[in-house]
Amino acid sequence: MRSTHHTEAPLQITPDTTVTASTGLAQRVFEDRMLVVTASDSTLHRFNQVGTFVWGLLSTGPALVSTIRDRVVAEFDGCDPRDAERDVRAFLTALQSRGLIQRHASAPGRSA
Repeated sequence: MRSTHHTEAPLQITPDTTVTASTGLAQRVFEDRMLVVTASDSTLHRFNQVGTFVWGLLSTGPALVSTIRDRVVAEFDGCDPRDAERDVRAFLTALQSRGLIQRHASAPGRSA
């Protein structure tokens, strides 16, 4: 049965959205996969190879979604840019809904 508790929907992730990993998370790579634990509820999140790569980018500081997409396309042979954008945006939306990333009001280096 689904919970009847409603939470506010996350803001839409677009190519121009700037995101970064949230603070207060424990993380470790285990068997080539990133494991992230949210301290507030001790939930374990395990990422696949692409998710691990994206998380590595998020862990270094704020990044534009379009830059993350471009880095994924460059890193993974045969990756279609349209598929990469769709998948990156879906992954980031899932991370946002779980409180693992934060959106920033403006792109890195720009004033809000």
